[in-house]
Amino acid sequence: MLTVKRCLLGGGLVLGGGGAYYVYDRYSVRYEKAQKTPNPPQLNVTHKHLPQYGNTFKVAKCEGYTLPDFVDINSVRGFQSRKSDVWVISYPKSGTTWVQEIVYLLLNRKFNRYHLLGAIKDAMKNNLDDRVPFIEFPCPGFAAIDALSSPRIIKSHLPLQLLPPSLLLSPSAKIVYVTRNPRDVAVSLFHFMNILTEVHMADGFGFDNFIDDFIDDTLPYSPFVSHISSYVAASQQPGADRKVLVINFEDLKSNLRHEVNRLSEFLSADFLDDKDFEWLQHYTDFKVMKNQKSSNYSWLVDLGIVKKRGKFFRKGEVGDWQNHLTPEQIQKFENRVEKPIRELTGHENVNQI
Repeated sequence: MLTVKRCLLGGGLVLGGGGAYYVYDRYSVRYEKAQKTPNPPQLNVTHKHLPQYGNTFKVAKCEGYTLPDFVDINSVRGFQSRKSDVWVISYPKSGTTWVQEIVYLLLNRKFNRYHLLGAIKDAMKNNLDDRVPFIEFPCPGFAAIDALSSPRIIKSHLPLQLLPPSLLLSPSAKIVYVTRNPRDVAVSLFHFMNILTEVHMADGFGFDNFIDDFIDDTLPYSPFVSHISSYVAASQQPGADRKVLVINFEDLKSNLRHEVNRLSEFLSADFLDDKDFEWLQHYTDFKVMKNQKSSNYSWLVDLGIVKKRGKFFRKGEVGDWQNHLTPEQIQKFENRVEKPIRELTGHENVNQI
């Protein structure tokens, strides 16, 4: 298994813009090719049926992690990342879609446009899945991702230990990792799984049972604690400020401009002026994205992945767990999720990772 330190080779980056460098950087990046990394050893994968989610619902088990059944983890690990790739990664329902769109706008403004309005117009032309493909999902597939011009933005929910070595060992490919209050993650994930056509929760299986499955690490991409703590630990290694940036959903909600500035610096993009920030703030607003066909995943209904009346965007709020969790469940989160994360990361407040 790859260690955190092996994942974090250094590598200087030029911060900010500048005329001649901008032109060179813009075109040299666009036409770059992946540097071939030897294929990693094959990992052993087993499968498990979870009847509480339907007669045919299965998950894959690999290296102590639970994955969706559709993930071909050995093929994903053999994927060849490029040095300019930016990966947006999280445990599901942590605010990934929001951060994907922000990163897309910042990078598109840097390499293709001079103002954010132009980047927004580009974003509206194509679905988010086409602009930021989901690496472990079968569609659009590796060939389509390989065909994208650089810099590519790639989405994943994989734990650090299962990422492609070509990404982990690259001195310049970047990871933006999104965190969120685990209580809100669990609530949001319950509602999300209920809209999937593949999921048919068994009679008598409800929210309370689902919370037990979340805490017991039964669900896809679990264990939650290991998922979070491994990326946070990686971000704390010497030189990691150029490799891994941890963005918190609650911080985005409370101080969007500060977090966008952190992203801009990490991506070596110029800070947004007031007008461009207003455009970004408007376009990535939850209500706007919920109704924007290029961002709201409404195409998943057409593909038969989401039920006809299912909505990918639900509330996007901080603290919705207070409307759902019992005192007993809160205590379970405290003892079995939040306390271990504090011990592994050194963060006293899990919401401020």
